[in-house]
Amino acid sequence: MKINICSAVARLVFLLASVPTASAQTTFSFTNLGTLGGIESYARAINASGQIVGISADASTANHAVIWEWNGSSYNAAVSLSADNSGAQAINASGQITGFGNLTINTHATIWANDVGHTATERPSLTGVKYSAGYGINASGQVVGQAHNASIQFRAVKWNSANPFAITELTILGSGNESGASAINTSGQVVGYSRATNNGPFRAVLWNGVTPTDLGALGLGGNFSGANSINDSGQIAGWSYIPGDTAPHAAFWNGVTTAIDLGTLPGGTTSYAMGINTSGLIVGYSDTLASGGDHAFLYSNATLYDLNNFVTGASGWTLRQASAINDLGQIIGYASDVDGNNHAFVLTPVAIPEPAACAAGLAAVALLATARRWRKRAAKFS
Repeated sequence: MKINICSAVARLVFLLASVPTASAQTTFSFTNLGTLGGIESYARAINASGQIVGISADASTANHAVIWEWNGSSYNAAVSLSADNSGAQAINASGQITGFGNLTINTHATIWANDVGHTATERPSLTGVKYSAGYGINASGQVVGQAHNASIQFRAVKWNSANPFAITELTILGSGNESGASAINTSGQVVGYSRATNNGPFRAVLWNGVTPTDLGALGLGGNFSGANSINDSGQIAGWSYIPGDTAPHAAFWNGVTTAIDLGTLPGGTTSYAMGINTSGLIVGYSDTLASGGDHAFLYSNATLYDLNNFVTGASGWTLRQASAINDLGQIIGYASDVDGNNHAFVLTPVAIPEPAACAAGLAAVALLATARRWRKRAAKFS
């Protein structure tokens, strides 16, 4: 995605300095990413270049892993990455993609290269023939996800970036019988979930190497929790049940020391945090009293905002879930139309007007100012 430096700076300054408040409101433009010919599609991940990956149905209702590419002025139509019954779940800064596919008779974790045709390579399960899936990929190409062991139990795993068949099982909590990894950051920290006892409650977990830390014990008072995303500062977004295990709430962990209940949208009872970017902006979804259904949210300045209230160009659509946010403030997820059909979308912050000319010196000053604002915002989450 080729972005003029002045436009990028303006957009980022606008996003970080003017996130929704009573006096200054960020507006996002809505783009319906469409489908492969079916009625549904879902955006799962977006990188810093604006490449988007996810899942789309074709005209026969079969699901495919797909990518939406930016062509300099708009997004191209969805391109299938694999055969039926596949899905793309994550993309790194280099354009490498992970998810699951069925190049053979089994569904296995798959890596798609950022080349012509997006060459696919399978990642096996712990036994080589059972199910596996990739859910996170970092800048080094390390992939994390879930794989069956010999007992057909799910385990959190990591695949070596250099050797497609080198798989490491991440240590499970206690005597539990199930775990899964959902994301990995640049330094190799992994988040996901694990049971601490056989068939016990799910617990949010952070793995440093293969050693797990139970984040659920630091959670919001309930017994169940899960971690969905981690940024390069080690900040984690996910969910945790509130006391009495009556409902899940979106949760934020500042490393392993602090857990914050993000609450719900007005009138809601449940919420989930799905993605977090470098500056600590969090996206996800919550039910609402107004619609009786889920609405996509942005969490900023200790407040949960309904993204439906800050979007233009989305007439006839309801933003249901936000799944990821990149460092330019672009948000992806899915929205439903009046018939209940779901389509992948991307929201782009509306940039403030650019000056007529933008000299390199002015751009450098703007970048410095942005960095200072960034550090101030990061300090609020530390």
